[in-house]
Amino acid sequence: KNIKENITLFVNISPASLSSSDFVKYLISVIEKAKKENINIVVELTEQSLLENYELLEFLKKEYDFSFAIDDFGAGYSSIKVVQDLSILGIIDYLKIDGMLIKDIVLSNERKKLVELIVNFAQFHGLKTIGEFVENKETAEALRDIGIDYGQGYYFGKPKTLEELIKEKVFNK
Repeated sequence: KNIKENITLFVNISPASLSSSDFVKYLISVIEKAKKENINIVVELTEQSLLENYELLEFLKKEYDFSFAIDDFGAGYSSIKVVQDLSILGIIDYLKIDGMLIKDIVLSNERKKLVELIVNFAQFHGLKTIGEFVENKETAEALRDIGIDYGQGYYFGKPKTLEELIKEKVFNK
């Protein structure tokens, strides 16, 4: 089926891929094609990858209006200062909260309070939030109540490769 409404797809990109000019050209062409189909693609990167490729990402943001997300926030890899700096510079748009903080959130008041603090921090900096590892309705509802903007996990559907999405005709040919 062809999807005509606006949708957003999140795509993980490895640091090695960003070092390939051929891959970057391919990514630009895919994102440009997706925009024509009312599909917004958000590139997910780790904090380290964002820092190592800052100039390229700044160029892609300014020239092609790319959207970027910091992946796995709260997993011990991302610092609050880096997130703050990248959001102030307008490089990132989303903060993906690591699944280990989301998993079993309905069972832990302490974890829920920590996620609420992260959401407040993200909102203060104008970032949209995504909760990973949403595996059931209760978790999805808890995240909605906290104020998380989006959920990701098996409750909503299995992850798919770009090739699978193309085969399903998410992108018209």
